Amino acid sequence: MAIISHYFVKRRALAMTIAASGSSLGAVIHPIMLNNTLGGSLGFGNAVRASASLVSGLLFIACLLMRTRLPPPKQKSELRKSLKKVLPRWAFIAAALG
Repeated sequence: MAIISHYFVKRRALAMTIAASGSSLGAVIHPIMLNNTLGGSLGFGNAVRASASLVSGLLFIACLLMRTRLPPPKQKSELRKSLKKVLPRWAFIAAALG
């Protein structure tokens, strides 16, 4: 989702909607595939292996295709918070939780 927002400016919402619809499409196709492979002659172990190989293959392809368009921002020493600024905030959070 973060990489998609790098490439689209005008139609960013549409592009992110299309990308998010892939998860719901997978939620429909994945159980159908498992139902057909479990009911067939594959058995449970091979059906789960086939499902895992499908997911692994698709993730591998996605990792090969994704590239960022913008370089990461340079960190300046001024932006880093010192321990004196962070410690009171964490103490407040710890006190509120405890």
